[in-house]
Amino acid sequence: MNCLNTMAPCDEDILKDVLDETPLSREARVHIEQCPTCQQRLANYKDINAFLISSLYRHECPDSMQLSLYCAGELSKEESTPITAHLRVCPLCAQEVADTRRFLTETELTDGPTETLEETVRRIVATLLPPPPALVVRNTAKATGWPRQYRAEAYSLLLDLSADKQEKYTLIGTLTHQNETISLEMFEGKEVELHLLADNDQLYRPIASTQIDDMGSFVLHAISAGTYRLLVNLDDCELEVDGLPITVSQKVR
Repeated sequence: MNCLNTMAPCDEDILKDVLDETPLSREARVHIEQCPTCQQRLANYKDINAFLISSLYRHECPDSMQLSLYCAGELSKEESTPITAHLRVCPLCAQEVADTRRFLTETELTDGPTETLEETVRRIVATLLPPPPALVVRNTAKATGWPRQYRAEAYSLLLDLSADKQEKYTLIGTLTHQNETISLEMFEGKEVELHLLADNDQLYRPIASTQIDDMGSFVLHAISAGTYRLLVNLDDCELEVDGLPITVSQKVR
């Protein structure tokens, strides 16, 4: 069944379109849209191609498991060499290998460790110790709750607070260890972060940071009133003081 129109594509052009996905010329595509004969020619070649693929595909090709192992590098040299040679002459297997390798690459990127830095670092939460008994003297000011002593495992943290006339606060801390043989110099340079509790009472955002000096002390300046989380980044853990209240209503010395 032939078409005598001069714009009709030849059999070779139709085969290239069907087998190699080489697009027909614009004139040929326009002609096919208007020519029932050429539409039937194109459909016949597509049917033949589909039949051959369904009948012959995999008869001489490695199966999907072998190709998957090949992509993963799990085959021996003797097993992979013939597959490499086969891929040079089989576009179907070559495409499957390319798709498999792309899938493996994407999987490696997305299936990596899902733990956040917060989850991988051991965090210890400090406990507020009760204040020591104080001598009560008539006509003295009521205790303000500062300084505050915290304990976290073998670590001890003393916090004190002072305010200026603009109602900005300075937080002073000193970190020690119960083991007296451990020098305070081991804390030198460790990062201290202060996080403000957000409006939704769940998320914290960092507002200030500093480093511990060689005496185990640190100072954070110009802190506004609010509820905070203090984090001390040590070698073996992260020490946390949660719910640290710094409010305007507090009277600090």
